[in-house]
Amino acid sequence: MVNILYLFILLLAVGALLSVFLKWLTPGGAVLAFVCGALILFEFGGVAFMTLAFFFLFGSVLSKWSYRSYLSADSDKGVRGWQNVLGNGGVIILISVISIILKSEYKFILEIMVVASIAAACSDTFASEIGQRLGNKFVYFPSLKEAHRGEDGAISLEGIVAAIIGSSIISLLYFVLIFNVGFKVFLIVTISGFSGNLVDSLLGATLERNGYLNKHTVNFLCTMSAAMFSMLMLLIF
Repeated sequence: MVNILYLFILLLAVGALLSVFLKWLTPGGAVLAFVCGALILFEFGGVAFMTLAFFFLFGSVLSKWSYRSYLSADSDKGVRGWQNVLGNGGVIILISVISIILKSEYKFILEIMVVASIAAACSDTFASEIGQRLGNKFVYFPSLKEAHRGEDGAISLEGIVAAIIGSSIISLLYFVLIFNVGFKVFLIVTISGFSGNLVDSLLGATLERNGYLNKHTVNFLCTMSAAMFSMLMLLIF
């Protein structure tokens, strides 16, 4: 078990270095991504870590794919810095630290919260990158007033479908790899992840668009809201 853990850490370190070489992350972003990955691996195990790895891999590929399009409005040029990593992974770091403090108490709920936050980050990334590239008609959420491609809070039908797919992929991966988790958890993670994306769109169309929040803070609140939604649903249902 210890040897496997060390192997994962080695792969994580190699992945962080490779992401800098491929210009997916800045050096600062790679360091923070390593910390985030190590925390989730040590505290919640390989399955939760694999959902994070999947999101990072496909999110990075999508960001580069979208940026290479002349339609992209990505000011980061597809390269993610520590602010991006903290926006998407800050909730993971926070919940992992809380879990370490609480030890084994509430660990299952905290793990689902972590996975739900990853589902939200994946949902938002799929929505923004695919929607920005393939979307035809854009509106603001929730007013549904006409918007333009790349504007804060602008959504499209294509982006909504992509958001559902992004959230579902993370929850399906977790559902398949954890044999004893019920279908209820799959639904909770999927719904929470997509709901977090809607929160992102709402904040983008209001507070971010008016200059009160930046995109990194919005991303953090997106993932945090998904984690909270999943906790509430687990406790209620």
